[in-house]
Amino acid sequence: MNGRNLRRCLLSWGYLALMLWIILFAAYLALRGRRENGREAAKACVFLAFVALLFSAVGNRGLIKNSIRIAHYRGVRSIRRD
Repeated sequence: MNGRNLRRCLLSWGYLALMLWIILFAAYLALRGRRENGREAAKACVFLAFVALLFSAVGNRGLIKNSIRIAHYRGVRSIRRD
């Protein structure tokens, strides 16, 4: 895997994790009770970020696997007949 593919995988993983975290945190805020304090909300925020990172790793496993496969690919030489 070269540097370009690694950066592409990491950026894709980060974007997906951020989008999932936003959705999970919005659902948490919509469903939580008003009786929680700031410390409980911060713990939930960190937990939801961890869950989003795990989900995004699973979502990007095909991209990572394909990037490694393409990085090791050696093209077939064509035979020219004149």
